[in-house]
Amino acid sequence: MKIVPKDNKRDFSNRYDGGEDFVLESHGITEIEGLEELTKLKKLRLFGNEIKKIKGLENLKNLETLIFGDTYHYNRGNDIEVIENLENLTKLEWLNLGLNKITEITGLENLINLVQLDLSCNRISELKGIGNKQFLVEIDLMGNKIRIVKGLKGLRYLDELNLQGNPIESIESIDELKGISSLRINISKIPESEKIIFSKHFWDRGHHSYVSRKSVNLDEEFPFNPVRKSF
Repeated sequence: MKIVPKDNKRDFSNRYDGGEDFVLESHGITEIEGLEELTKLKKLRLFGNEIKKIKGLENLKNLETLIFGDTYHYNRGNDIEVIENLENLTKLEWLNLGLNKITEITGLENLINLVQLDLSCNRISELKGIGNKQFLVEIDLMGNKIRIVKGLKGLRYLDELNLQGNPIESIESIDELKGISSLRINISKIPESEKIIFSKHFWDRGHHSYVSRKSVNLDEEFPFNPVRKSF
């Protein structure tokens, strides 16, 4: 078996030991190829490449962790614009697409076991497409373009939500956030009436949250964010 992405003609077979974890980060890969036979894989890391399209993973039905981006340690992502072709990965528990070029949350319908979702530092403007992921415990949407917080009603197990670095202007349903114990958000632009209600539900209840009243400045907070110039 050879693992040879056609864009650079390099064989990465010697990097795979036949186990459950495979790392192919920072190799200049633009297209996912040659992984079809790696059906034992449970963890695949592809951050730091130049991948534009999610494909070629259909046979990897045992995957539990799929990483296309690393925002916090290496600041490396890919060039993915659309979340797609994940229908067969029903065992997936952790999906990391941080530091890409995604504008909408789509393509997650079949990921019934998803627990952790990282979409930090993309171009997402609306919180939709995740409301039916009832087992989600952690969502990271730091450094996107979200202005209105809504659409989280079905996430009954959600415990951690990171919206830091978004230009939040309104929290339409604060009740949807009641069960969250860790919330990172900037509330400088939301109406005073919402701030009062927000304070009652979070600060007074002792949630372990980072709530900022400062205006968002992505150039200072997230200098590596590919969308920081677009506000």
